[in-house]
Amino acid sequence: GVTGATGATGADGATGATGATGATGNNGTNGNDGATGAQGATGNTGATGAQGATGNTGATGAQGATGNTGATGATGATGQAGAQGVTGATGATGATGATGAAGSTGSAGATGGTGQAGAQGVTGATGATGATGATGATGAAGATGATGSSGLATVTQVVDSSPASTTNNPGVGTLFTSTVSCPAGRTLIGGGANITQGSAAKAAVSQSYASTPGVAGTWTAQAIITVNSNNNNMPTITAYAICAQ
Repeated sequence: GVTGATGATGADGATGATGATGATGNNGTNGNDGATGAQGATGNTGATGAQGATGNTGATGAQGATGNTGATGATGATGQAGAQGVTGATGATGATGATGAAGSTGSAGATGGTGQAGAQGVTGATGATGATGATGATGAAGATGATGSSGLATVTQVVDSSPASTTNNPGVGTLFTSTVSCPAGRTLIGGGANITQGSAAKAAVSQSYASTPGVAGTWTAQAIITVNSNNNNMPTITAYAICAQ
């Protein structure tokens, strides 16, 4: 982010304790020459003496004692704030701190509103068939039923009074049929057929069945020519019905 403005300079701190005496400094430079005295009266010029030999350098004098430390000077005025320094590089990430102790359990929140019903799930696979349960106790006997009507008492046979035949010289496979019905109020319970063969032509029963079952039912018998002949003595078929009342 942008660097914030520099804060105001804090107040001066208290004067620190006097530091230890520093090491003796080097000899200072020679002081300036004193002022020139008044010009004396010019003497008479003496005769020029001979140049004397240069004397030896005198020994260095002993080091003078160190002077007392001067009193601490007054604190100078606070200087102007320096320009904002360049932002330093980001430091390395510190090591992860130790995990803090677990906080106490918070109080239970208010119960949320009922959510919308979820989508219908996929129908699960059919479970295995359970074991057969134990047989239940036998139930109490039911009440006696009402007395039924009387059974069939009379059985009679009704025969077709006009046996069926075919024309003269029929081809093999020719069919002819006889039917007979029970009287009104009587029930068809069975039936049959009777073949009377011709002198030369022959026939056989091809079908014999209840074409109309029930009360006043009809029995049908059908014959088929198996051997043909050109004489007039043809086979016949007669149906009969068994009727009961």
